[in-house]
Amino acid sequence: MTKEFVKRSKFRSMASWIIHASNHGIDMRKFHSDKLEDNQRLEESGLPVWNKFKVPYREFHKNNPQLMEFFSKYEQFLIRAIPNTSELNRFSNLGVSDFKECLDFLRKGVNPKHADSYSVLMTEWEPTEYGGIIISRPNSRIIEISKELDELEHGQVTPVTGYSNGLGMKYTTEDTELRQLMWNSLKYVKGLEGYFEFVITEKDRSIKFIDYKTSRGYLE
Repeated sequence: MTKEFVKRSKFRSMASWIIHASNHGIDMRKFHSDKLEDNQRLEESGLPVWNKFKVPYREFHKNNPQLMEFFSKYEQFLIRAIPNTSELNRFSNLGVSDFKECLDFLRKGVNPKHADSYSVLMTEWEPTEYGGIIISRPNSRIIEISKELDELEHGQVTPVTGYSNGLGMKYTTEDTELRQLMWNSLKYVKGLEGYFEFVITEKDRSIKFIDYKTSRGYLE
């Protein structure tokens, strides 16, 4: 996969940035996580999540009835290509709407000689109003929220922030509606420790969690 393709991807994951930093001699081992393990942890957490469908790359074709049934259920998707080795790039795209668009995207990124090393994770999606990050530690919880999750994720915007040490919440906004959305999001992770990413939908302000990591680097 070319560097230009990774740069053009609409929804670059943290993994791409970690790989990029590692290639420039920065020690990123404390941030290492296995995306499939992260997804399993998220699915087993009881948090509200989007529906997902995972398939080996070679089984991503129109003759796969389970895959085509998944496409028929929703209008938009997040697609991720996940390798089984850290030597290959993960990549993803947000807002794709049909099988052809997904297949074209995958073919641009997956070298045919590496086809057996990739799985494809499809996730339902709909337009979102906010994206957020929660860091939940034993004695504190921090929440950051912004209009664009990927910009927030990579430190490109100044987010609205909330902090709790178990005795109450402090916010950097006086917007009562936004405070309530942040508090509603935090309630879901009560009793859980880790790094979480979530979105809030435009349509009905539903909260959907999309990542749950426990790697040390995310909690420092």
